[in-house]
Amino acid sequence: MVNGMIRVRGITKVYYPRTLASNIQNLLFGKVDNREGGTTALSNVSFEINRGEVVGMIGPNGAGKTTMMKILTGLLRPTNGEVWVDEFKPADLEETFKKEISFFSATNRILDDGVIIRDSFEDKLGVYGSLPFRKNPTVQWLVERSQVEEYLDRVPEELSTGQRTIVEVIYSLIHKPRYVFFDEPTLGLDLSAILLFKQLVRELNQKEKMTFVITSHDLQNVVDISERIILINRGKVLVDKTTTAVIRDETFDRQIEFILSDKAGTQKLPPGIHLEFPRLIIKTSKKDVGDKIKYWLPRLHFSDLRITEPPIEEIFGKYYHVAKTKK
Repeated sequence: MVNGMIRVRGITKVYYPRTLASNIQNLLFGKVDNREGGTTALSNVSFEINRGEVVGMIGPNGAGKTTMMKILTGLLRPTNGEVWVDEFKPADLEETFKKEISFFSATNRILDDGVIIRDSFEDKLGVYGSLPFRKNPTVQWLVERSQVEEYLDRVPEELSTGQRTIVEVIYSLIHKPRYVFFDEPTLGLDLSAILLFKQLVRELNQKEKMTFVITSHDLQNVVDISERIILINRGKVLVDKTTTAVIRDETFDRQIEFILSDKAGTQKLPPGIHLEFPRLIIKTSKKDVGDKIKYWLPRLHFSDLRITEPPIEEIFGKYYHVAKTKK
């Protein structure tokens, strides 16, 4: 156990068919690991997250991301292994621990229908022992920054999906948690709301040193906002790297694109070079980019030159494929 970080050690989660005996055993002993016939959602997962990091947790459907998030927040007990968030074991659900974290999933609404949103905010602040709405600088900053003031005197069901999601994101943050767990937070958001969400995360991370763990199927949003990527597939961690290291993976080809002024020098092109005038496209390994440009510069008449990284989907698709073929 170390303060100021999340530590995950050898976490395995197996979902067993529910029986009366297994429910009693789980209630009494906190875990079950001696039965057969279960479905393994996580298998011997280990990682650490330091205080103040913004980590993207990605993977295909059924990879184990949501299971991991629920274990980190105490909503599920692992079958084997240990998790610490600061000095707390999440599954113990100590009151102090619950004040230190926040968990929001766009698929599980957290505001009660029929209750004025401002009242829900006030109730939560009271439960957490925080300053009331009008005297709370954090709440005032969040409401003003996210531009949700106009929604606060309405009930949640009167809002659009995107409006409600943003309001619930703000609601999940008003008690100033140290650790924030967002599961698919941009689901149903339009472009302006997504940009707002990403800016909020950046500012809260810098201003309050909040730690964020974010899952999303929108790979570009994860890359834009996270400084580190943990990729889970088939219940195992396949990648744990800085975002920069992931998107600059040297095993992928780069694309060199010349915007041509005329077709000079393009009459006899070698294999692997594609002409769609005015675009001349060359795919090559990262280490050969310099040599390719040096060769073609004096041979072409062009107005622009671009070098592009491989698409995000292509990079992560490789890891998904590797996991599938290794099974």
